Amino acid sequence: MIKDYCAYMKDGEEAFEQVLAACDELINAKVILAETKVSVLLQKIAESKKAYSLLDDVLKGFDFNYEFTLAKRRNAVGAYTLVLPSDDRRLAALVFCLLLEFDTTSCDLQSFLDVYYYGDTPANEFAMFVRDMIVPFKQAISSLYYDGGVLSGGGDERLPEGEAASAPRLPVGNATDINSLFTDLTAMSDKLHEAELAQSDFDDAVVSLTGLSRALSAADRDGIRLAYTAFKRTVSSLDALEILDEQLLAFGKKLVALGAVPAV
Repeated sequence: MIKDYCAYMKDGEEAFEQVLAACDELINAKVILAETKVSVLLQKIAESKKAYSLLDDVLKGFDFNYEFTLAKRRNAVGAYTLVLPSDDRRLAALVFCLLLEFDTTSCDLQSFLDVYYYGDTPANEFAMFVRDMIVPFKQAISSLYYDGGVLSGGGDERLPEGEAASAPRLPVGNATDINSLFTDLTAMSDKLHEAELAQSDFDDAVVSLTGLSRALSAADRDGIRLAYTAFKRTVSSLDALEILDEQLLAFGKKLVALGAVPAV
């Protein structure tokens, strides 16, 4: 799936660093330049033997259509969003394939943003996209490259200066467990929309449920604990949300089993 630019490849650390710099350019780009910056990033990947090798490796056995279907979720307001895999290899493969789709015009970037990152302006949609997809992509390929032994003599290499350390990750051994949690979130979202709530209470509940969904998407253990506690408080403070009590209890037990929240 990777474009064949072998004649232009560079075998050096600087070439990989240029890939990371191209990620930053895309992250900081204006939405009007987004497609150009996607092309630049793919070009830098194709020019770096190490980046090429890394992505070629993670794509082995990777089924883009299947993984994209798994990643599609409904958020707290019933719209579609994407939940990236918690595994760095699958995350890198999925985002890279999406970038290729945009670059080859198999998928229009703005149409994609309108569906999965709908916002009040194209700029806000793009900002959510880079935060939720490009930043994790950069972190994933950095981790795979520096911590995964791609560097010669590996083992002692660290992330480049200024690279943020990842938040404590949720230790999940089976992706089915995470998928089950997102199924539960969708079910609770449906009941939330059925409840008779004042607009301000509804907004508070949606915000707290969305926060829980985002923390779970990031496999951020500390974030999940905080967001789950906040959502529980919201539910317990509103009589109309008693319909969620049983589901929320079962959801909490799953989080305890996964090590995301402490047993009480």
